[in-house]
Amino acid sequence: MGLLKDLLFPKFCVICSLLGSYICLSCQKKLIRSSNCCVYCNKLSFFGLTHYSCQRQLGIDGLISVYTYNQPIKKIIKSIKYRLSTDVLKELFQVIPTDFLYSLSNFKKFSQEYFLQAVPLHPQRQKKRGFNQSNIIRDFFNLYISNITILEILERTKNTPAQAQIKEKSKKYFNVKGSFKITSSKEIINKDIILIDDIVTTGSTIKEACRILKKDGARKVFAMALARG
Repeated sequence: MGLLKDLLFPKFCVICSLLGSYICLSCQKKLIRSSNCCVYCNKLSFFGLTHYSCQRQLGIDGLISVYTYNQPIKKIIKSIKYRLSTDVLKELFQVIPTDFLYSLSNFKKFSQEYFLQAVPLHPQRQKKRGFNQSNIIRDFFNLYISNITILEILERTKNTPAQAQIKEKSKKYFNVKGSFKITSSKEIINKDIILIDDIVTTGSTIKEACRILKKDGARKVFAMALARG
């Protein structure tokens, strides 16, 4: 079945168009590991933890990501979102460095019990796309964080324009402000949550999601992403 599919629908590298795979060996080398930096000041920090001097009352406690959001990873993410292909995402999972995946066990140093929450799409957008890539990323990362409990209590209430379409940082913030709500506050009171998204650039989306989670009772909120710009 797999061979027939490859014959009928051959794979081309989404970065350079070479026949054979969605991410060819040459282009895999163009994927640059992201440094662990504070989400607020962008200076280096252990495991991406927010510096003490940068902490906010309803802010993110830390952010880690796999790759820097350069042109190759941008093409990969775009192909996943706009070509509606989860196969590309699954192939990307196969090339994620194992040392990053094993480092996810560090979460146990900060809390004995975490809950995973993917950043949701608006229902209309998810219906059109057929999937939420952040859910798929969440399930993959969860294999390396010891299969912790998954939450689905964050809901997107506004079908806002995609952040990638907005260039000004201030407009990105206002684009997502007030676009989330919690469906069950009792499930997150005094809980530590890992928020999963595909990319983080200005951080407006995850910061707003974090604000709502903490406002409704979450104790700590960390974020994870495939790429960070």
